[in-house]
Amino acid sequence: MPELNIKTPELGGGFIPSQETKEALELPKPIERPVTQAEKTPLGTAPAVTPIIPASASPIDASLELQHKIEGVLAEGLEQTYKELTPAEQAKFRILGEATSKRIVVLLQQAKIKFNEIIKLIRQWLITLPGINKHFLEQEAKIKADKIIKFRSGG
Repeated sequence: MPELNIKTPELGGGFIPSQETKEALELPKPIERPVTQAEKTPLGTAPAVTPIIPASASPIDASLELQHKIEGVLAEGLEQTYKELTPAEQAKFRILGEATSKRIVVLLQQAKIKFNEIIKLIRQWLITLPGINKHFLEQEAKIKADKIIKFRSGG
């Protein structure tokens, strides 16, 4: 254990550390490593900087953007039918459409696309429209599913 030299108040008082204490209190010297050629930059040039991903490229934003695109595809061609619904039916149809688009986004994010599941979700959503033709419903579900699948492939 290092010794401490302590002056008494009569002699001018104060703490005087021993040499061992001084050495123990010193910060360690940094370890030097050789500088690689890639780290050396000529004067007047900036070192290489890794690009910063913009906030708009976050997975959450991409997912929301995909959801809005899907909602747009689902709404295509249904504007007149939607206007004919009562406000309560419109609200219910809109909420179901948003839920459907969220579930489709989840399906599109999986490794294997389940086309029949997407058609099934769209069909379940469209059947909530009163007086819809069964053949129209099947055809619309397949057309909308085809357009939605193109979002996955980047089209």
